[in-house]
Amino acid sequence: TEMPFGGVSDPYDPKCLQVTLQGDEATCESTTATDGNHCEWCNVASANLCLSREQAEIAKQFGGDCSAGIKDPYDPSCLVASLSGDEATCESTVDSDGNACEWCSINSVNLCLNAEQAEVAEQLGGQCSTGHEIKDKLDATCLQVTLQGDEGACAATVDVVGNRCEWCSVASINLCLTSEQADAAELVGGTCSTGLNDIYDTSCLQTTLTGDENTCESTMDEEGNACEWCSVASVDLCLTSEQAQAAALMGGSCSSMK
Repeated sequence: TEMPFGGVSDPYDPKCLQVTLQGDEATCESTTATDGNHCEWCNVASANLCLSREQAEIAKQFGGDCSAGIKDPYDPSCLVASLSGDEATCESTVDSDGNACEWCSINSVNLCLNAEQAEVAEQLGGQCSTGHEIKDKLDATCLQVTLQGDEGACAATVDVVGNRCEWCSVASINLCLTSEQADAAELVGGTCSTGLNDIYDTSCLQTTLTGDENTCESTMDEEGNACEWCSVASVDLCLTSEQAQAAALMGGSCSSMK
């Protein structure tokens, strides 16, 4: 997967993250990462993590509060405006110091940031503007599906450029994200899945040979989930739920959709 922040040299360094298991801020800050810099103690969505400097910078852009780096208290005023996905709204918003927020793009992920956060974003390869140079909007297509709280619905959704959304767990919070947002989430300890891990499970497809919908729906896949009877381009197929989601995206209709 392409790194979402081009300026980050080694976001996958696990040395600091391993110290998280001790749950001790002092131990974290006395530990050095493989690049020789001290680790930072960060709070991300109520979860405490020991991170390298690069990981901490990314965590801050997603609401994390870290013990080193930027000394000013984390100001969420501008980031909250990111939820609107609107550059104009961002630039008409001011931070807690009364300064105008900036609209930034970091590897196609758009964020509304205050001046200090924007400086960090630019150090990580991002582009920021208080004008109107950056035209892309924050793609909220996947995030909106989060409200359904359903991994299946997330996996069946595509973002504005046609890529499948990913179901992510970040500090025990489930989110439906675009692939770019998912890449960033994984860098701060999240785990993500497209929901198609068992796309090659042939358990259900083998039942297609019977040509019987009832037999299909009484069959289980390798995970113990019921198979689904689908029609794709007038061809009847017995599929796993993951395969059925893919079939639906190609115009097929499945029994779970009735």
